[in-house]
Amino acid sequence: MGRELDSPAGGGEMARSITPRDRIKATLEHREPDIVPFDLGGTKVTSICKRAYLDLVGALGLEVAPLRIIDQVQQLPELDPRLLQAVDACCIGIAPRPPSRWQLRIAQDGEYQVFYDEWGSRLQMPLSGGYYFDRVEAPIKEHTMEALKAYDWPDPGDPARYAGLREEALQLREATGYALVGSCPLGTDLTSRLLWLRGYTEGMMDLLDNSAFVEALLDRVTEIALRAWDLFLSEVGDCVDVVVMSDDLGTQQAPLFSPAVYSRFFKPRLAKIISFVKRRSQAKIFFHSDGAMYQFIPDLIEMGVDILN
Repeated sequence: MGRELDSPAGGGEMARSITPRDRIKATLEHREPDIVPFDLGGTKVTSICKRAYLDLVGALGLEVAPLRIIDQVQQLPELDPRLLQAVDACCIGIAPRPPSRWQLRIAQDGEYQVFYDEWGSRLQMPLSGGYYFDRVEAPIKEHTMEALKAYDWPDPGDPARYAGLREEALQLREATGYALVGSCPLGTDLTSRLLWLRGYTEGMMDLLDNSAFVEALLDRVTEIALRAWDLFLSEVGDCVDVVVMSDDLGTQQAPLFSPAVYSRFFKPRLAKIISFVKRRSQAKIFFHSDGAMYQFIPDLIEMGVDILN
């Protein structure tokens, strides 16, 4: 279903010559825009958690729609169009829907809220004082080929994921002046996916001691990513200005992996995904990573990343 949005310019100003999309495009083409473009929520990783969101709309005196969380892990709300207009945001996001065979079910377990994501990971957040969900249990317990075969992998081909996306993308392009940012949750997070599927300690040990298992796991994750991007871009590839990819490559102090480990396991697969996306759209590649990952910037440039967050 398409979202009801006003023009970011507001009312009769829709016909103005410079739109937020123009500012984003000029900046990414290394031309000077009229003002510095600003994003809030278009990529999710540039978004705002629910508590801060409620404080912000209250401080601005905005009457907004009831709170709706669109990212449970990070506790990110859907941002009301009136807030985007108030802060002169330039981007708005679009992403696949939840699959038909998985539904979010949040339960209470002692002092925690708990749910299992589509991949089978258990996440929890304290009932009191929690800001986000932590991953506390990984679904693949053994580093064997049999475990990979038995694992219930997500289906990127589920039609429910893409229902109505084309109509929504066209509406957003025609009815707003925002740059359209595409996110494909199954199409990203190679390094993180290993650690989420196996557990942080187990995944790091696998990189050293179980290379054949890691290669097989990452090949399957890459296969799913390519299929997901293929179906997503079939619907919106001609509409999106930017696409988002994420992978945390560093801790607060140092990279998570040596250059040799990154180049062997992760770089070739991410390069394959980026190359595929660039062939299927004209969108710029936005790449998010947390941590001390400076040494990987040349790799990201070589692979075709346009924007580093």
